[in-house]
Amino acid sequence: MFAAFIYTECISAGPFKRESGFKFKSVEEVELNGSETPRPLLEQRMNMASAAFLPYKAPAIDSFMKPEEFLALDKQWSVQELAPGNYMFARLFTSGVSNGRPDNPFHQGFVYDFADVPAIVQSTGEMSGLSYARPVDFHTWADWQNPRGDAELEAAALEPHNPPMPSHDSAAWARRAERTFETDTDDSMQILSGFETALRSGSNLGIDSTTVEEFLDWVSLLTHLIPVKTAWTTQFTSIEAAKHFQKNPAKTSIYRSDSYLTRVEESAWAKLVALVIEAGINSEIEELIGELSMALAFDPNSGSQSLAVLPLACCFLDQNLMDQSDLASMVGMIAGLLQQLEAPTHWQSAQQSEACFAKLEQASAVIRLLPNGDQIYSKLSGLPVLS
Repeated sequence: MFAAFIYTECISAGPFKRESGFKFKSVEEVELNGSETPRPLLEQRMNMASAAFLPYKAPAIDSFMKPEEFLALDKQWSVQELAPGNYMFARLFTSGVSNGRPDNPFHQGFVYDFADVPAIVQSTGEMSGLSYARPVDFHTWADWQNPRGDAELEAAALEPHNPPMPSHDSAAWARRAERTFETDTDDSMQILSGFETALRSGSNLGIDSTTVEEFLDWVSLLTHLIPVKTAWTTQFTSIEAAKHFQKNPAKTSIYRSDSYLTRVEESAWAKLVALVIEAGINSEIEELIGELSMALAFDPNSGSQSLAVLPLACCFLDQNLMDQSDLASMVGMIAGLLQQLEAPTHWQSAQQSEACFAKLEQASAVIRLLPNGDQIYSKLSGLPVLS
């Protein structure tokens, strides 16, 4: 299932409720693999979503506020697990005063099933140019709606056959990731090291950020460093008051914090991320992480496996993309990290396995420089193949 929605209080009828009041005003399902969700199941999932919205307080709105000022007001964003295998990406906002109700909520987003993530990622890549999108990347969708007042609210509706879509491609994402990291490299290293610590321990990560946009940029950067499917199960929220999701000791969630991270020692994994960005190869590594995380099965509940996809992707990198000093530094980091971290569980198919090994066996692959390259190759060769 992949279905977009608008939820608000309105007079006009919705797909499940005709009476005036709070309701899903518009719902559009995106067909995946030619299948359509039965209407009772779709309504049930939407009801789960409405019950799960995080606490939201609308920003103060002056009746004389200019349209551009209204559009610039903060929106709150989150990914939440509704039930095992079911998730929601939501933007919480307001339509101002509507139907006599001040600060009328206007919430928009989409729900999805974990089993459908590969199909969502593939179709999104084909239409948007962002090869391995994560949920947070959809906050750049050009069709987020911002009605203000009764007339605009009642007219608001999702367009059929217009699925949520990131508005930037892989190259633009890489430039944004680089800018995010380079804004303050000391703080960036603390965030990266804190993320590694959170993944290893299954704890939550709080990111202090001055704007919601900055927070979202960090969520995007971090979730592009872990396997694609794991990123689609990683909960986050920009609502500062909602710092913790339902406790799950095996999963890490990210929230916008109002306090600085506790200073920690910079980790080897964080240093590898910094090297990748500073060497200007984050676009190539992001593509390799995407390929590997779709070809291999990484346990979404294993932080160690999530961390391993980055150094593993570096093994497939072409040596000619880097200068010798960066390459020498990278080799030592990769070798050490892959000795500590868990390997993925299996290959998804023989075809995907063969395609990856063809790339790994090239004469210029970085794995050939590793002192433990043979062990890594052997471990990957020994993984079972699902089909």
